[in-house]
Amino acid sequence: MNKTYPFEQSPLPYEADALEPYIDRQTVQVHYNGHYKSYVDNLNAALEKSPEYQNLTLEDILKKPNDIASEVRTPIVRNAGGVYNHMHYFNGMTKDGAEGPDPDSELAKGIDDFFDSFENFQKEFSAAAAGVFGSGYACLVASPQGWLQIMTFSNQDVLPISHGYVPLLTLDVWEHSYYLKYQNKRADYIAAWWKVINWQACEKAYKEVADKLKPFSFEDMMR
Repeated sequence: MNKTYPFEQSPLPYEADALEPYIDRQTVQVHYNGHYKSYVDNLNAALEKSPEYQNLTLEDILKKPNDIASEVRTPIVRNAGGVYNHMHYFNGMTKDGAEGPDPDSELAKGIDDFFDSFENFQKEFSAAAAGVFGSGYACLVASPQGWLQIMTFSNQDVLPISHGYVPLLTLDVWEHSYYLKYQNKRADYIAAWWKVINWQACEKAYKEVADKLKPFSFEDMMR
């Protein structure tokens, strides 16, 4: 994949029917080939008219949106957010979903530290996703310090990256991500999504954050 313009849609890492019965083939096809692709196409169309920004990566655009001229900022930033969010959503699922992270992984230990238990984290994340007003996302993120937090954001905003956080687990709760199968029953879709999470990808992303951290010491605290 190109990291800059012209952007390409990240390959779907499984067959369209691989997530059934939890997420159906038709929804995956419409969501991936329709909605996700539209954000890629629209981002490229916006950048085609603004060659001065064609060397920027998605992260460059989303971390410093105010560096883009106001007259072209909205179509570039909104569509970049759509590409980024969908990339993380689709790559965060697998046909071989597990019930949770490897108990011996750094992620599992981090979840226990920040949410007391995996069960409590699952409950808090599901409630946050169900409570998103209108369209948006729920996301487990890691701060630059390695802290874990649940964030929600509307439309194609990308609050985690613009605030220095790293998205680990992203759930799309726009209606197009579940309406064909679950109609207006968002809670049922959220419950089904837990069955297809790619915990290995999530663990890898968290480990990359953890590996960058300096070992904490009492002397650091006293400085």
